[in-house]
Amino acid sequence: MVQRMKTVLLAWLLGAIFVSTSLAQNISVQLIAVGDGVQFNTWVLTAHAASAAGNNYTISGYIPGALIPYAAMLDTRLAGIPLEEGELWVVWNNAPITQVWCFLAVNSGVATRGFFAAPRTRLQLNPAVKATPGQNLVPGLPPDAPALPAAVFNAINLASWNAAMTGTTPAEALAENVKILAVPPAPPARYGYGPAPIKLSIFSTVAPTMRTPVAYDIAGADPITGVAIPASITTALRKSLVIPFVNATNVAPPGGIGSFIAANHNHG
Repeated sequence: MVQRMKTVLLAWLLGAIFVSTSLAQNISVQLIAVGDGVQFNTWVLTAHAASAAGNNYTISGYIPGALIPYAAMLDTRLAGIPLEEGELWVVWNNAPITQVWCFLAVNSGVATRGFFAAPRTRLQLNPAVKATPGQNLVPGLPPDAPALPAAVFNAINLASWNAAMTGTTPAEALAENVKILAVPPAPPARYGYGPAPIKLSIFSTVAPTMRTPVAYDIAGADPITGVAIPASITTALRKSLVIPFVNATNVAPPGGIGSFIAANHNHG
């Protein structure tokens, strides 16, 4: 799903950002968030400062030789809703580990659905992360751990989000989702991945990734399960500057990005 440039960032919280949501082996989950990539680095630096330690792990993509994600968003409301693969960071304090923070980056539309679905979607980790070196996805951090500690894995795996950080308001994201699920396709013609609650997935042209529009709402009852949608708080965050870099010499048609008529522009 193509999204516009982010200018105002929003957080959707259940109570407050740093809220313990689960305990596993005496580890308190301080933050378990889903959001867009614009805020990926910002929040890991915040978590690092809160942890007063240098323990981190980042990973994205799929297990080699299989279309199985290392980290993904799990929506259990309806059989057949695919996992939404994402980019993950995890931070924890020094031993004995008592606190953990984590963030899964998808896109704003998927993150909105993930937070407002009832029951709320969850972080699903593949056990392979307990034996897979981190990928050092965030510059400026200490080197990633050689694997995600088992105790940290147990604390966050299959836990529900307590926050979401996106570049669109809940109402804006919901309106886009409704249009995307339209049948017959509503203008513009690229829409029409329905009918709701789920029909077709949208595949990326640059990676083995897909995003799936699925029905949800932001108030009242969930349209799939009928479960009441929990109350939340929407907080405007600082503006984020997004700067596109363009190769001005690449103007050969069709779609040379220097001509600004490219068929696909990826941005945060």
